Amino acid sequence: MSSKKKFLGIIPARKGSKGIKNKNLTLLDNKPLIQYTLEAAEKSRLLDFTIVTTDDTAVMDLSRKFNVKIPFRRPEHLATDTASSLDVVLHALEYLEVNEGYVPDYVVLLQPTCPLRDEHDIDSSIQQYLEESKEYGIECLISVNIPSEHPYDCIRIEGHDMKLAFEESKKCCGRQSFSQFYFMNGAIYITPVDTLRKKGLFFDKEEKNSFYVMHQSRSIDIDEIFDLKVAESLLQTGNVIKNMEGME
Repeated sequence: MSSKKKFLGIIPARKGSKGIKNKNLTLLDNKPLIQYTLEAAEKSRLLDFTIVTTDDTAVMDLSRKFNVKIPFRRPEHLATDTASSLDVVLHALEYLEVNEGYVPDYVVLLQPTCPLRDEHDIDSSIQQYLEESKEYGIECLISVNIPSEHPYDCIRIEGHDMKLAFEESKKCCGRQSFSQFYFMNGAIYITPVDTLRKKGLFFDKEEKNSFYVMHQSRSIDIDEIFDLKVAESLLQTGNVIKNMEGME
């Protein structure tokens, strides 16, 4: 019996969207947005396989061109604005277990709104997860990036008064002396199936977790037209930076 751990890729892609109509099929540099994630999953060497959970027939048709599975049409009650990603993933896991007898060890959540995350990010994060699980006993992995705006520079405006987001005063030496902060960019979550089912969480902040650091240029999360234009500019100018470059 094989001891190899099974990593199931799940791409959630419901039809409705608010910021950009039909966002998953919106063109980014002449390709539908979701295609970037489909291609990355197809090229991954470490995913056992990948499924798309969607209620969108057009997304289903596109996904069939790649090495991913569409085992079901997502139920209507899981395709609303209020349906949680957790419920969508748990439904997929239950369907696969009941109908196909398949139970993975881990879920790798790949949101299609993060198109510049590629197969190298997927496989590197899985490899990091396996190594750090063995060495440190971590539970989950979350992808992050260093944000361009430091939280210490953020304020709250109350009328004509301003309040620092952090009460800790700025140090005399400038930004170089600030504590390092990271932004959870939503590109990759790796979670044991037991954690999803027993805790109802993609990660438990009270546990040891692993953090896969991505360059900011690879961490764009498409929510508005502005984000789409930024991603398109990065692609067209060749400024999507690999993780080994420009991380300092």
